[in-house]
Amino acid sequence: MKPIYFPYTFVPSVIAEAGAACFGQMIVYQPSGMEVPPQMMEAEKKGLLDIRVPVKGDEEKIFSVLTDHKRWADVHKDRDAIRSTLPWHQKNRPPFFKESSIMKIKEDIQRKIHNTDKAPEGSDPLFVARVFLHMAHEFDMQNDDIDQHLRQLNRMEHELMKNLQGSEMIFDKNGMGEKVSSLNYPSDFMVLERIEAWSELMLHEQKENMTSGLFVTGNRSIFTHMIENSPAGDMVLDIETIPMRENPIDESQEWRDSLMKNIEKYSNNPWPVVIDEPLHVPVPGKTGRRTSLSLYVVPGENPIDLFGRFCLHGLDFAYEQNKGRKIANTLLGLFEVHP
Repeated sequence: MKPIYFPYTFVPSVIAEAGAACFGQMIVYQPSGMEVPPQMMEAEKKGLLDIRVPVKGDEEKIFSVLTDHKRWADVHKDRDAIRSTLPWHQKNRPPFFKESSIMKIKEDIQRKIHNTDKAPEGSDPLFVARVFLHMAHEFDMQNDDIDQHLRQLNRMEHELMKNLQGSEMIFDKNGMGEKVSSLNYPSDFMVLERIEAWSELMLHEQKENMTSGLFVTGNRSIFTHMIENSPAGDMVLDIETIPMRENPIDESQEWRDSLMKNIEKYSNNPWPVVIDEPLHVPVPGKTGRRTSLSLYVVPGENPIDLFGRFCLHGLDFAYEQNKGRKIANTLLGLFEVHP
């Protein structure tokens, strides 16, 4: 069983490394077969990520919608106006189909050319979710790029202060000094919409082959929201310090194996589950980054049950097609990186 990272499709390098420290490898979904960011490809080569595309096709259509939205954003600088055109705010019609939108004008032209009065059909929820996740993906990628530039400036400031005053800043291997107090955690922007859109993508894959009952995130807001909107469960694990090694796949494998054995017992057996195998958490060194890990069990609900309640268009499917599944309980995991 591999953990599935949610509800993000872009994974910064530090998050991939933290996930590997806890689990060895995480599954991350992509909204289409379009280009994957280089840092994620590198993480996949290292064995930290298992990148999957649950839905393929319509890439040209998605690209066209994204291009039209960028043009719209270039003309309309008002943030509320831009937000209102996002596809997740237009669930009952195709993306950006407002009277003055580029796509609406294109549709009107096509209808006149083909001499038809047929109105545009309602939008495909899965397609809308993929478009939204692409936009969120690019937003997260740009934030990570800004974060990297801030770290570079921090290093330059450190060197300058060292040369001018001979003073040393507290400085770790990520280039974080006194003025950069924390790592760039996954975005809190449009949290609810992210969960809804990502759930559409996840349900599409899990309906055919439910392979994992473990879903992990690096965002505490996401973790808290999921718990607060799920049936009452139990926090079954809370580890404060897990070392992030240079070679996370090779080192500390024994404790990760025991962790996954416990997770599979929690996931596959009727609740409550008795665990008789203790975890021997590796002892972190005096220096180096660390990550914490919390695990919460949602008893009696498999992933389709759980995420179906967050997926506005998948409730009927979610509760009709989940019988006979091996997974009895869903686990939600939170890991946070600490300098």
